[in-house]
Amino acid sequence: MKLRENNERPHTLHYAIFQSSDRECLFRGAKHWDVAKSDKYKQVCSVSWFGGLEIDGGSFYIEDKEEVFKILNGYYYNEESGEDIVDDCHVVGYGIKRGVRNDGSKWECRDMHSLSVGDIIVDNANGDGKAFIVDSFGFKEIDFDYEPELSKLPITDSRVDAWAEVQF
Repeated sequence: MKLRENNERPHTLHYAIFQSSDRECLFRGAKHWDVAKSDKYKQVCSVSWFGGLEIDGGSFYIEDKEEVFKILNGYYYNEESGEDIVDDCHVVGYGIKRGVRNDGSKWECRDMHSLSVGDIIVDNANGDGKAFIVDSFGFKEIDFDYEPELSKLPITDSRVDAWAEVQF
């Protein structure tokens, strides 16, 4: 996480997140990667470089894949409040699954899982669109044949004006 006051980069830069439900891809890292598996992946969300979050007079920016990993694995979740404002501000474009339990109560959740081994991050934050697979340790650059989904791209408005009271 970086806090700073400048806006030197456009707010539309982002990281595209791709996941697969195919058993051949789940929890398998770079050692098992083949570009032919690209069609088994779908974009599940994007993580915006800038999501409008302001803390202590500075803007909260996502600077690297490690930060994306932390956000998508609940690092900033506040157990007291039950909120994750970093996730809420930066993660966009995900689908929602809805259903009804046996007792008749309704449920809903994101149509994605936490970022895990075998998932792919396309790093558009540097403008080059390089793809990285989450490996057993860190990330490995891979060849990945993909088309970004326009509905999953970040919006450019400022969704959050002030979160100065937020503490991490």
